[in-house]
Amino acid sequence: MRIVVGMGVLAVLAACGGGNANEVNGSYRGQSISVSDGLLLPTQRDLLGGSVSVVALESAPGACSLLQRSSINNTRIVTIALGIETVDGLLAPATATGTYAIGGPPFVTPGTKLAGVRFGIIGACGRGNTADALSGSVQIDRAIANTAGTVTHLEGTFQAVFDNAESLSGAFQVGLCPGARLAFGLCR
Repeated sequence: MRIVVGMGVLAVLAACGGGNANEVNGSYRGQSISVSDGLLLPTQRDLLGGSVSVVALESAPGACSLLQRSSINNTRIVTIALGIETVDGLLAPATATGTYAIGGPPFVTPGTKLAGVRFGIIGACGRGNTADALSGSVQIDRAIANTAGTVTHLEGTFQAVFDNAESLSGAFQVGLCPGARLAFGLCR
């Protein structure tokens, strides 16, 4: 699915903002996450030339400043990529409220709202295990953009079902963290 392609960019970038309204319930393969911070990445490009909004729910506290200056290790993260199909067949960032489908149909019409949810466990030496949800939805209740059209704030809820029928659900209220990036640490 195209939204998962856009989520591949997450191996390189991230962002910040958020508060205590961020939570994740449930588990995948018995693993869960205790959320300390919520982040909104700067707009991410997908491999096809489109753009998506990406929410990151992180187990590390102070994630915005951390991701602006260093790599991460020993953490858990849930990322939510959101895009709206355009008339030219590309994705645009999530500027509209409404329901975004995870695992949507293979052929979509302009205006279709798509989402991808990924759960990741980042190890001591950087990138660890990740899994993408196969179905579910993300409900955006509030989307704020600045005068240039850049999404600066997203609020909503999600329900994501994985390949083994386990699920994650939760809520987020995140703001943009300019200059932050999701870089995984390396063993030295």
